[in-house]
Amino acid sequence: MTRNDSSRPARPKVESIRQLTRARWAILTVFLIFGMSNAAWLARIPSIRDALGMSPSQLGVALLAGAVGALVTVAAAGPFVNRFGGRAAFVTSALMFAVGFTFMGIGPAVGSVPMLAVGIFVMGSSFALGNVPLNVESAGVERRLGRTVLPQFHAAFSIGAVLGSLIGAACAWAGCPSRSSSP
Repeated sequence: MTRNDSSRPARPKVESIRQLTRARWAILTVFLIFGMSNAAWLARIPSIRDALGMSPSQLGVALLAGAVGALVTVAAAGPFVNRFGGRAAFVTSALMFAVGFTFMGIGPAVGSVPMLAVGIFVMGSSFALGNVPLNVESAGVERRLGRTVLPQFHAAFSIGAVLGSLIGAACAWAGCPSRSSSP
């Protein structure tokens, strides 16, 4: 007779381990990209402010758009994930992320503070929507692996932030314009 010891978790199958490893690396990559993109953007804020001729208070109002976007979206993120699933929420977030960053780049290039603010708003919304399925999946991978890996995901964000800061600083040092110099 075989003994069924339900007190010990079953070992994952070989294929499951491969799938978990791929999921873990995918999540690490997303955290790294989030850290890089956010830090690279933050490093460029002074040149964006200067390119648009914004006062510190005007810059503060434009940056507030991101917090408002996140606040508006965070309340809807859970129900969105429940209704459409984590994959749909994450894909939607990634598309919003691309649109937000595009507007944040075009705004200063064409001298439009409203376009910059819309981009910042969409980025805040994207971040709030994407964090729900990302953190749910992170916790699920950790649970299925049976060991603590969440700190690795947050470390990937921090590594990305360092890399993004270096990229932003290098762009500033090289004099990369935030606004087109053509009339």
